[in-house]
This record gives sequence, C-alpha cells and structure tokens, in this order.
Amino acid sequence: MIAYSSRRVSVRSRQVNSPTKLLGLASWTSVYLSMVLEAVAKYLSYLERGKSVAESVSQLCYSYNAPLISEFHNLYRSLFHEHDEHVKIVKALAKSKRGLSYQEIVEKTELSAGGTLSSRLEELKQSGFISKIPIFGKGKKDYLYLLTDEYSLFYLAWSSGVSSIDLQNRGCDYWILQRNTPTWNSWTGHAFKCLCLKHIESLKGELGIAAVQTKASKWRHKPSLKEKERGAEIDLLIDRTDNCINLCEIKFCKEEFTIDKDYAEKIQNKKECFLRIEKPHKSLFTTLITTYGSKHNKHYLSSIDREVTMDALFLR
Repeated sequence: MIAYSSRRVSVRSRQVNSPTKLLGLASWTSVYLSMVLEAVAKYLSYLERGKSVAESVSQLCYSYNAPLISEFHNLYRSLFHEHDEHVKIVKALAKSKRGLSYQEIVEKTELSAGGTLSSRLEELKQSGFISKIPIFGKGKKDYLYLLTDEYSLFYLAWSSGVSSIDLQNRGCDYWILQRNTPTWNSWTGHAFKCLCLKHIESLKGELGIAAVQTKASKWRHKPSLKEKERGAEIDLLIDRTDNCINLCEIKFCKEEFTIDKDYAEKIQNKKECFLRIEKPHKSLFTTLITTYGSKHNKHYLSSIDREVTMDALFLR
C-alpha cells in the first residue's frame, strides 16, 4: 500500500522541466545536475547561483548538516508503509544496468513471487522510481524493470551503506575529486541512459516523429556457449507504426564524441545481429544520442543514420 505523503506528492507535482531555465545553466550542466537531483523543485531550491554542480552536490550530500544526507531513507519511509521491501527491490535494480525481469527480482531480493511483489513493483512504478520496459520480440508479459529515479541511482552508487557521520566527513571536495574516476564514468553513462528513457517523447520530437505512434523497448541477444558469434544489446528501440525502427545508441561524453573503427564495427554488429535474430520487416535507423553530438568522420557516416543531442531532452 502506498502512503502518499504530502511532502513527496508536493515534490513530484512541482518538478521543473529544465534546470537550465530555472538557474541559467548550460545544457551539459543541466543534464549532469538532473542525473543527481532529478528536476525536482525541492532539491533544486537548495542550490546556490554561482556554484558548479560538483560544488553543489558536495554541499547538499557531503557537508555538515547537508540537507540530502538522510533523504533516501526518509523518502521511502514517508511514501511506503512496507518501505523495507521497496528499498530491497530498488537496491537490486540499482545493481543491474540492463534491468531485471520479474523472476530475477524474486531471485535477487528473495521476496516471494505473487500479488504482494507485483503490488510493490506497481507502487514503485506509479511513484516514478522504476520503469517497466518491454523486451523487443518477446511476449506481452516479458518486461524488464529498471531503476530510473535519478536521486536513488545517485545515492545507491555513491552513499549507500555509509553512515551519515562518514558522509559528512567526506568533505566539500569529495565529489569534485570523483570526476573522471572509473566509478564516475560508469555511473554517468548509466544515469544518462536512464534519463533518456524518461524523455522519449522529447527524443521523438527532435527526430520529427512526435505524431507517429511508437513503442519503446530494449533488446539483447546472449548467444549460447556453443555459438561463436558475439552477443549484442541495444539501449533503446523506438518501434514505429510508419514501418520503421530507430535503434538507439546512447553515450554520455564531456565533449564531442568520436566514433572510431572499433566502435563503428560494434554498432554494425548490433544492427546485423538484430536483423538476423528478429528479421524485422521494417526500415532500421541507427540513431546516436549523445551530449554534444559526434564528429562526422568516415566511421560516423558509415554507421549512423540519425543523431540527437542532449538539448532535445528538455524540449517538452
């Protein structure tokens, strides 16, 4: 059962479409900020003009009496009566960038399959914490559940299991020092993909297909041990009623992305694998979604059909 606290409902009802408009931030900074705090007005109200995202995150999460140190547990506790089970699900999903099936959630959380677990998942979905994504080519009941709540992803990647005292003792320069570490690169890449999944309508608008009915899904082929071929996974498919499919490749970069020979071959392998396994009778468009776009070198021209940048994410 959901216990919709007035605090959480008011926060969700006052989401800001773009931190860029609210604080005058550059697009990259706005995307980076959204991957930590979401576009939630309450969280953004703590920010001070003239401070970088790194400075702001350190102030909000890793300083003395930081306002968001206890936010994760307070949030779930205020919203759900059986919040321990909801948190257990969210923690399991946070460990899987691909997402988890219903049965995998049962195995990872050791929660019993049935109506109660289904209710917990629906509560998390309705509250905006998780997304339920179809698997292309599978049955109507085959879905992957993904944790797409930005703050939860951030907290579980960086602060989970650390006491509030230790979090405060990390100091104001902690988050600044994390940039460009392997953990930071992994987190930003996954968080950007989740952000894109929450802005599919904006992506469609930028692609010029806002009026076309579509179905978003994910796809993965994992060959058996006997097969010699490489596996493949596609971040996002936009299956269109105009007989086309956009195969979306999502990359978070701090600058213009460069596709080299190896990466172009990787993209081509995904497309060929998808064609071989699914045999779709539709036109396929390999679509690159990045922060700053990509250099249009020969590898880009040979592998990419459409391109969308981060500016499209907050159009709607």
